[in-house]
Amino acid sequence: MISLIEPTDTTRLVYFDDSGSIKTITGRMLEDSEDTFTYFEFEDIVDFIDGTKKFTDFAVTRTDKPLVFEIVKKKVNVRQRNVKNQIHKITEDGDGEIIIEVSDTQMTFYANDDLVKKSGVKKNQSVSFAGTDRHPFFITHKDKPDFLISTALVSFSDLLSGEKVTINYEHKYDVSIYTKQYFDTYTLRRA
Repeated sequence: MISLIEPTDTTRLVYFDDSGSIKTITGRMLEDSEDTFTYFEFEDIVDFIDGTKKFTDFAVTRTDKPLVFEIVKKKVNVRQRNVKNQIHKITEDGDGEIIIEVSDTQMTFYANDDLVKKSGVKKNQSVSFAGTDRHPFFITHKDKPDFLISTALVSFSDLLSGEKVTINYEHKYDVSIYTKQYFDTYTLRRA
């Protein structure tokens, strides 16, 4: 919702205080108000007038244009995470850039030769992605990402330098492996 600089026949005045809290929405100028005001199209603010949106959930803020304001939500919930948009199931199809071999007693994690060559990482070089130097792999019950058995953390440096990282682990259950997707493709191979 962006304000207008000049009023029209369909604008309303939105009064707000120094912190941006909306105080009043009216069709006429208030003579005794010390609050700042700006013009908004009626269509943009009708939800405040009919009560669909609450004044307390929104604030009026300046834009980068002089004398132009916008109404924005005070709190934005960015923690709407779920399994589908946060982790990726590693499947048994194709040849992935990252390969995980699973046997009855161990798991081996490594990058394919093309990825190692493209990365140009040498052994003991420090590598980090998105603020972490280890790649997480989530071991779960088969096809149940919410039922975590354990987490394997593999150094990006080891993966990209061509090292094979083996973790000894006996599986009492049939497992699936999920991960945060740092690379384009992943492949699971069962021994």
